[in-house]
Amino acid sequence: LIPLYAVGVFVPFTLSQSGRIIHWFRLKEGSWLVKSTINLVGALISLALVIFLFWQHFSNVWPYLIIMPALLYLFHVIHTHYIKVGMQLRV
Repeated sequence: LIPLYAVGVFVPFTLSQSGRIIHWFRLKEGSWLVKSTINLVGALISLALVIFLFWQHFSNVWPYLIIMPALLYLFHVIHTHYIKVGMQLRV
């Protein structure tokens, strides 16, 4: 379970670091280039760890490849339902 937990930690960390890079490129305030470079290094390190975990412990972490897309699809369906209900409730 430890490799599965590690994948569950490092994938969101990689995504959040990537999101911060996009944030700094949109904002472009202060020392945005330095900050985005730091976030790029963090994203690359965590991505390398995710790739390493999948390469070394695939037999332990393969459920992640099924569970996460299923959860994302479920969240998308719920969001779409909320949007439709919101449109129906507008006056």
